[in-house]
Amino acid sequence: MDWPFPPDEPGLILRRREPPATRMPILPRQALALSFLALSGLIGTAFAQGSAAQGSAPAGETQAIEAACEAASSAALDDVTATRDPTGTKRYGLALVSGVQKGTRDTRSVICLYDRQSKRAEVGGLLDLANATDAAADFPVGAQVAPGGTAATLIYPGSATCGQDCLAHWTAISAADQNQLLALPEQVRRTLAETATQPITDAGAKAARNAAASVVAAAGGQPDKDTAGDLTGVAPGERQCTVYHFGQAGEPAKQVARDRCRVDRLSDGGLNLVRLSGDNLTLQLQLLENGVAVAGGRDAPSGPPPGGYDLSRPVDPANTNYGNLVGLGIARTDGRVYVASIEQRQLAARDATFFMMIAVDAAKGK
Repeated sequence: MDWPFPPDEPGLILRRREPPATRMPILPRQALALSFLALSGLIGTAFAQGSAAQGSAPAGETQAIEAACEAASSAALDDVTATRDPTGTKRYGLALVSGVQKGTRDTRSVICLYDRQSKRAEVGGLLDLANATDAAADFPVGAQVAPGGTAATLIYPGSATCGQDCLAHWTAISAADQNQLLALPEQVRRTLAETATQPITDAGAKAARNAAASVVAAAGGQPDKDTAGDLTGVAPGERQCTVYHFGQAGEPAKQVARDRCRVDRLSDGGLNLVRLSGDNLTLQLQLLENGVAVAGGRDAPSGPPPGGYDLSRPVDPANTNYGNLVGLGIARTDGRVYVASIEQRQLAARDATFFMMIAVDAAKGK
């Protein structure tokens, strides 16, 4: 499945590699919380009401979607039954397909996306929905998880506004990277808490630290007043971008790179970020909601551009310090952009109190 914007757009195409059907992964409990909670809203009445503006599915399409989704999942499941979402976006249909996992007696489900243009259906990994309701407890929301909650509310924020396009943005990345994004808000919150008493004198690092707290708040469904509601206020063009590490080796903040970058606006409201100097970086941001965006792309040593996020090559084969990169991003009301990531390939050892921020300056004159 490609990241859903036309291939002639500037930006990154996320290339989905279909794994062998018999090796489709069963997602861990955190990812199940994502899938189950999203589907419970997408397939329920609330989503039907929230999507009314998009229009009902064309007459007779139900059978086509269900048949295509059942066929696409039959390599991994027996006795399959598809339940189609009652509406959908202009391009995508969605169904939940359930059946018995081949070679077992276990009931499993898959998410199926049906492309109305190509008439093709693609499915994700196997989900154990029978145990998924308990997974919501992994994401407590309340004062003890400050600020603003955790990623559970990002994925399913108590409403059904994360439709098929939103779900397509999320499921375009691997299960491992989905889990990384689910863990990101809590790891950022923990790092900020651990370094709270350590002074930061650099103004840019201070702003990035504040933006990190804003990412956590927006992910919890409570964006602050400085977080823009979408990405449309970010002007295209060249500007400076800076990478900061927080919590690395006990340091509260450290600037590790400052380079030239270019921002391109995409027709669907997303952004494409390309680093023009230093190490290569290409990153696309697609809005989920509450002002927070999922970011997916790839970094590489200086040289030929690395291309987009690539499920078939999560790590650069020539240099394992580089590869796919995911994060959560926000735009400020003044046009600055910040992306938080907990990717740690370049660290000597994994650190539970580390995150990095990519800070993109506002356009000149803003």
